Parts: sequence; C-alpha cells; structure tokens
Amino acid sequence: MGLGKVKQYASKLDQEIGSLRRDLSDLRKSTPEDAPQKLADALETMGKLFWLQIKMGMYTALTAAATGVGVDKSTKILQRMEKQKR
Repeated sequence: MGLGKVKQYASKLDQEIGSLRRDLSDLRKSTPEDAPQKLADALETMGKLFWLQIKMGMYTALTAAATGVGVDKSTKILQRMEKQKR
C-alpha cells in the first residue's frame, strides 16, 4: 500500500509541476494588472508542491521502515535528488 501511495503522490507532483510551469509562463506574459493574480496562482501551486513532497516523503519513510528493505537505496536516491536541485 505504501508504494502505491508514493506513486500516487509522485504522479500528483508531476501534474503540479506542469501546472507551476504554466502559471509561470502566464506570469511572464501577463500585464501589470494581471500579474498579482498570476503570481498568487504560482505561489499556491508551490505550496501544493511542498505539501505533496512532505506526504510522499512520509509514505516513503513508512514503507522503508515497514519493510526494512531499500533504506540505503532510498537514502542514495534522496541524496541524488538533492544534488539535482542545486
């Protein structure tokens, strides 16, 4: 069940990242009058992304702890993800 939840949150993260890209594209093209709303949309999407990352991390940790398998692999994946962010 845990892996299914992780996959579910990962898919939702992908969707929200696409939404954030659209929001930012709209913000670039917006007029000064529309900019505050477009910026608010982008910030709201960023908030959703952080929330989804927390949930996905929680289920990843719970799944790894429950199975005791893949803890080292999960750590390596997280470290690789952190390096890619920078």
